[in-house]
Amino acid sequence: MTDALRTAAESWFAEDPDPATRAELSGLLDAGDEAGITDRFGAKLEFGTAGLRGAIGAGPNRMNRVVVIRAAAGLCAYLIHGFFDYFLEFTPTYALFWLLGGLLTALAQDDRVRAPA
Repeated sequence: MTDALRTAAESWFAEDPDPATRAELSGLLDAGDEAGITDRFGAKLEFGTAGLRGAIGAGPNRMNRVVVIRAAAGLCAYLIHGFFDYFLEFTPTYALFWLLGGLLTALAQDDRVRAPA
């Protein structure tokens, strides 16, 4: 396993608030499972037409609390940035799109407990 992958996994482990995904990652690190670590840290989940979707597990290429926290923080930063831009550069069209975007934004929760993707 490369040092970069191990460092990424250890940094993720330190940030992850979920005991289940921390245990999963700890097991992979202890076993030296390079394929498992690469699968989880070799890419990041991307937004699709249905939002963020993926297998539940540790790492940025899985659905987990860290990914959701980061996505929510990014969305909030984007909306706040748009809010200040609205006041700095007011144009009716831009204001309408920003307002509609804010109204149509939804944060949802999957109520299934550890449902597979």
